[in-house]
Amino acid sequence: MNLPPSFRSSLRCIQLLGIVNSELLKQRGVDVFLRHFLDDLIILHEGVTLNLRGEQRVWFGILLHFCGDIPAANFVGGFKEGVGFANLPCRSCMISRDSLDEIHQESECILREKISHENQVKEVEKEGLTKTAREAVSTRYGVNRGCLFRALSYFDPTKCFMHDLMHTANEGVLNREIGYFLRYAILDEEIELNLESVNYNMSTLKSDREFTVPPPIILREVMDRKKLSFSSSEMSSLTMCLPLVMGEFVSSDNPYYANLLLLFEIFISLQCYSFSEEQWIILEKMIEIYNSNFVLLYPKSTPGINVDNANTGKSITPKLDSLLHFPAQIRHFGAPRYSWCFRYESKNAPFKKIMRRNSNFHNVPWTMASHHQRLVGLDIKSDGESNFFGKLNDFVIQNHNSGMIEIKNGWWSNIFCKATGLSGNLKYRQIAKIKISGRICQSGTVFLRKLPSDENLALFFRISDAISCERGTFLIMEQ
Repeated sequence: MNLPPSFRSSLRCIQLLGIVNSELLKQRGVDVFLRHFLDDLIILHEGVTLNLRGEQRVWFGILLHFCGDIPAANFVGGFKEGVGFANLPCRSCMISRDSLDEIHQESECILREKISHENQVKEVEKEGLTKTAREAVSTRYGVNRGCLFRALSYFDPTKCFMHDLMHTANEGVLNREIGYFLRYAILDEEIELNLESVNYNMSTLKSDREFTVPPPIILREVMDRKKLSFSSSEMSSLTMCLPLVMGEFVSSDNPYYANLLLLFEIFISLQCYSFSEEQWIILEKMIEIYNSNFVLLYPKSTPGINVDNANTGKSITPKLDSLLHFPAQIRHFGAPRYSWCFRYESKNAPFKKIMRRNSNFHNVPWTMASHHQRLVGLDIKSDGESNFFGKLNDFVIQNHNSGMIEIKNGWWSNIFCKATGLSGNLKYRQIAKIKISGRICQSGTVFLRKLPSDENLALFFRISDAISCERGTFLIMEQ
């Protein structure tokens, strides 16, 4: 997590673990699919010695957390997948389905924790139980089986399966709340909202920064209480646009609109890069107020308002309940934006696009995985090892004093040390721009080093990196 976001979020940094058919995965079990990955994690935790650029170093690695939507995370974690029907729908606490509308603070929940969870798993997997008895125990605890990653002593299945902001908010809470509010505003005799006017006003919005105008809201989806046809990124845009145009139609004193604005504020807060203690307390309180108001504004007894949640008979859905656990998750793992699924979905997009047009039905997962790895190999060969994950001249290691980096960490360290005789432990600072003979130069600037002759072409060099250390300023040049 100490890598800069530009590198951590690069699609090239996201490596493919595997592709498997969902039916085969459920038939054979996720443990079979991830067994080799688990073995590698155990080895990495103990340390792996690698020889890189002539230097032998020991590298360590751990599984920090698992990101995914609710069904995927619950499936891998061994919890109940169908949270809409589960008696205990949350993998972070023991809240029952009957208490969803009454509990709006995490402090009021009985949280799941590693030791008690292990005891529950032992009861579920106890030998000699009949199928009926095992299902009864499984229903009581909301657990189907043990998690594969419990073999890792440092991994806590009750904490390390993240509540993903993209799936929880963009594709869940925001979509539902906006649909509910628009239906209320259209049917309200005082507001009588015209959805065509709202769509037109949003389409004419302009911004000084890069901005994607969301697609029009479909009236039929709003009135039929269906999920709005918006992708996660489009829902983010709608969240920014809707408050700018709704002020013309409804006052912020309206309790329904005020609660919608409160949700938008929560969503914006959750996208922050860092949190102070005060911001953390305010966020926790806003989530409590929002969920309490939601139950009052859209009660389960409202005719037709919760048709899609009729199985639970509750206003609060499992995704709304997940909001309660974001503050604690921030304490454990930092800002949610550092672990949301946006970039992983971008990585999956080409595979999904191919599958929609695929006519090959013979071992499709193997074909796609092998072709992907060949493409990775070609990229490394064409861009070079040092530039595969991005431009290394933009790379700055966080948590280093004043941005100082040891020379041995540079991709050019061996060449530099041989040419200058300096130690690799010497620290340097990268220079963005440097003035040479009156010319402002930076990474990528080209110099003519040798004029052409009858026998040879002209020789050019390009600045790859400019560094400054206590021994002077140096240019790393590429021919």
